[in-house]
This record gives sequence, C-alpha cells and structure tokens, in this order.
Amino acid sequence: MPATPFGASRLLSGADCDVVLERVVTVALERVTAWGLDQPYDWRVMPVEVMATDDIAMAESAATDAGSAPAFSDTNTQEAGVDEADTVETDGRVLYTVDENGVTIIDIATAAVLGTVDLEPADHRLLLANDTLTVISSPWSRWNTTVVTRVDITDPSRPVTVHTDELEGSLIAARSADGVVRVILRSGISDRLDFVTPDGFGLDEERALIRNREIVAASSIDDWLPRRLADDGSVVSAVDCADVAIPDTGADIAMTWVASIDLSDTGPAVGSIALAGRADTVYATARSLHTATTDWDGSDRDTTTVVHSFSMGSTTAITHVASGEVPGHLIGQFALSEYLGDLRVASTHTVDGVSRSRVAVLRPSDGELVEVGAVEDLGLTEQIYAVRYIGPLAYVVTFRQVDPLYVLDLTDPAAPVMRGELKIPGYSSYLHPIGEGRLLGLGQDASEQGVTTGTQLSLFDVSDPATPTRVDQVLIGGWSEAEWNHLAFLYWPADGTVAVPRSDGGVFVGRVSGNSIEVIGVLAPTAVTLGAADAGIIASDDPLPTEPGRWDYCWDPVQRALVVGDELITVAMTGVAMHALDDLSLRRGLTLRNDWC
Repeated sequence: MPATPFGASRLLSGADCDVVLERVVTVALERVTAWGLDQPYDWRVMPVEVMATDDIAMAESAATDAGSAPAFSDTNTQEAGVDEADTVETDGRVLYTVDENGVTIIDIATAAVLGTVDLEPADHRLLLANDTLTVISSPWSRWNTTVVTRVDITDPSRPVTVHTDELEGSLIAARSADGVVRVILRSGISDRLDFVTPDGFGLDEERALIRNREIVAASSIDDWLPRRLADDGSVVSAVDCADVAIPDTGADIAMTWVASIDLSDTGPAVGSIALAGRADTVYATARSLHTATTDWDGSDRDTTTVVHSFSMGSTTAITHVASGEVPGHLIGQFALSEYLGDLRVASTHTVDGVSRSRVAVLRPSDGELVEVGAVEDLGLTEQIYAVRYIGPLAYVVTFRQVDPLYVLDLTDPAAPVMRGELKIPGYSSYLHPIGEGRLLGLGQDASEQGVTTGTQLSLFDVSDPATPTRVDQVLIGGWSEAEWNHLAFLYWPADGTVAVPRSDGGVFVGRVSGNSIEVIGVLAPTAVTLGAADAGIIASDDPLPTEPGRWDYCWDPVQRALVVGDELITVAMTGVAMHALDDLSLRRGLTLRNDWC
C-alpha cells in the first residue's frame, strides 16, 4: 500500500514496513545512549481516565436496559453510551467489584457472594456489557503488560472465562460502546534490544554508545511493533505496518496503540491502529477517538498540544480522520468535546510570560483539524481547572486566587463568544450538569489569598448564560478523590442525591432540590460501618479492626457509591454496605478480606 504523505494531516499512514522501520530507527538513533533506550517512569502513562447533555436520560436508560431490575446508577462517564473502565459495575441485581486478586460477584438483595474470578495480583478495572464482564488488568509482577479477560456472567454464580488477551503496553484508557471494547495502551521497547552498558568488560561510555547505535541500526521491524501473546503461546506483532501512523512531530520510540475487542466474538483482540508517539489524553465518543499530546520539554517556553482524530465504526476498524494543534496544554479528557462534527478544545498557554486560556473549535477538513473560531484570553495569570460542555455551551473554570466560572456560547463556531462570568473564592475542578439550568461544581474553597481550605460542593444557576450565579455551597473539608477522578462522583437525578468521597475515608451525602443542597449526612468508612453494626450482618469470622489507634488498623476508604432501587451502596476493598437512600440507615452488608487488610 502506498504511504499517505504527511501534508496537512500531520501523520504518515499506510506505509510499508521499511518506511515505518526507517522512521522509528531515526528517532531511536537520536535518543539511544551508552546505557540503551531505558526511559524513566513517565507519569503521563498513568491511566487517564464526556457525558452528553442529559444525565437523566442516561440513568433512565440503565434502568430500562435491565428489564425488571430496579433503577440503578451507572458509571459516571463523560459521554452517554460510552462506558469507562472502573472498579465497580452493576446491572441492578448483581454488584461486581475488584480487589488485587480479582473480581467478587455479590447479590445485592442478600449481600451474599455469588462467585469470584481469581486473577493474578494486579490493578483491575471492569467494563460490563450485557452478559460479558471485561476485566482489564495491569499485573504487579510484569512491567509493560496489560491482560484483558472476558468473562461470561450469564449465570453470575458460575462465571466462565471466555478468552484472555495478554497485550504489550501500559494501560492509558479503556472504553466500551456498542459491543466493542477499546483498550488504549502505550508500548515500551526498552527490553527488546540487547543493549550494552559502560560497566561491561572492555566498554566505556564512548564504545558502549557506538555499539548501541549499531544495535539500533541493525534492528528489524519486529523489534518495534507492539506485541501480543497468541493463543498458542507465541509472541506476535499486534498491529500491521500499514496500521501504524507516524506523526511528523513528536514521534517516539514507544507506540500508543488500540486493541479492539468485539464482544460478539470469542477470538483474540485486534490491533486496530498504532501511533508512533505518546498520547497524554484520550477522549472518545461512540464513533470517534481523539488523542492529545503536549510537547513538554521541561523549559518555561510555551507549549503546543497536537490532536489526532480517528473514526471508529461498529466493528474493530479505526481510521485516521484529521490532525491539528492548539497552543498550550490540556487538563485532561474534559478539555475535549465533539459536537455536530466539530471538536472543541480548551487549553492554557503562555504569552509574554503571562498564562491565559482559550477554547477553540476545530473542524476536520482534508485531513487537517482547522481552527474555525476561538474565545481567547480567559483567566489572565490563571490556569484552567475544570471544563464542561453542554450542547453548544462551554463552562470553564480558571483559578489562581479566585474562581472565575466562564460561560461560553459556541453556537456559531466561527464566532464563539463569552456570555457570562462569575468570580468567587476557591475553584471547581469537576463540573456536573444536573438539568434545568443548574450545574454542580466540586473543588476547593480558598481564602482571598488563594490558599485552599478544603473540599466544597457548589450549586450554580446557569439558566441565564449572561449571569451565572452560585445559589448554594456546602463545605465538606479535606479533599475528595472526585476532585480529580470523575468516576468517584455520584449524582442520582431521580431524587437529586449526590455522594462524594471524603479524605477521612467516608462519604458525604447530600440532596439537591431546586436551588439548595440539603446535607443528608456523612457515612463512615465501610469497615467502620460494618464493624459497628450488628454482628449478624458480618460475613466474616474475623471482622476488620475499626479503631484507627490499633496497630493492625487498615486504611480502607470508600471508593465508590452507587444507587440501586431505594438504597445507597458504598464499596471499599474490604466491604460493601447497603444503606437506605432516604435516611442512610444501614440495612445489610458484608466484609471482604484481601491481602492488604
């Protein structure tokens, strides 16, 4: 297949193996040292973990899909219909939760363990689609490896492993939509080539560097392509050379690649596409995948973020659509949003030593993401802390000492405008639309000098874009995981319940009604709740220690809260508790032992 030239698309794609090898080797020769190509740990490889405009529709669809199951809250995702891998999944009847040793399957009605899926010690994440539970694992004993296990849970009491894929690379993100799971990985190659080091016999740094450059120059394409373990136990390339896209800038010796799994098929994962470079941020809709990479070089100069957009069909195929760039850096996946064929991107950049932010509208045209309009100069001297897009509107929070909440109207992509602005102390780092012109903001309260003082939950009235107003505020204190991880945030639109994990291991529970937030209460860490409850609900002969002063006390905070029927369920590594949704009284629960507690 002839290679597509770089041109406006910024990517070389469809090349044969010789071209791919030449480009990768060129980069490697520039980076190889006397010690090889070993790279320090890259924080950007941590899993990165769009919700559309209607939370209520998403929650109701979950209940409808479950048939006679009670209504239940789904994973708090960014895009409606696009599931994101998390530590807990449910179908309204059964709860699936992970610890380091695998999956525990719990009957919600009885708080009884139905079964388990035993796996090697790892960080595990779950995706649930119909009768298939997909477990995505990052093993503790093996670097640069991700294991994907598909489990048939038609009978939750008898889970059956259908297929296991062992893939090369560190997990960046995982998404599931329309029966296809996409696992995005970063594959390193530092252990592929037999490099020498200056501490070897007869070698100094100069001779070691010469030898290592010779090793790179003599390498083959199989030394660089991402790999997977075939069903017969052999190691094979996970992608074809023609599916490798090479950027004209920011090329890397490691590859970001997508393993696609058709859940209607029991065959192995398919390597859909690979990008010869780093991906810092991943954003996906049901039909699109967007990656963003910031050109960090450790200096104080301004940065640029390159964005690549891909199209995903109903099968495992992925094709490149367009590429472009914006000035500055992004805060994560919520900085990106696709709307009516355009891609909106919020970024913070520096001009003449002064930071400022902008929201640009990019449109694909002949392989290029062309900027058709932008709102400039938001929050001078400040940084973006939160972004949320709702239809044609964008809500942007910047912060240094106070929290400006900007309301942007992107209805006309060629002439977007700022409609309103609200300045209050502190900031929101996560914004959640709740309908009827209201927006919840979770973040930190702060003094007039910008010193943060603890988690706050704010309720904003944004029904008039020109005059956004904070109508209520609850001071929670400390910090909350949900400030940086949206998966830990719960909003239940049926009655306005909001649950937020606290830094003391418990959960704040409130209820939004009109323009106010009612404080319902604070649930203690699950182990404390169960340990203080009637012994009849403890499913262990050796309950967990619940007193922080004890030498064997285990720190086990509530990790997730979800609603099923008229109950609020809290989940920790060592226990699950079911509470009445109206008054938070404990109804039942069970303790779960693991190797940490």
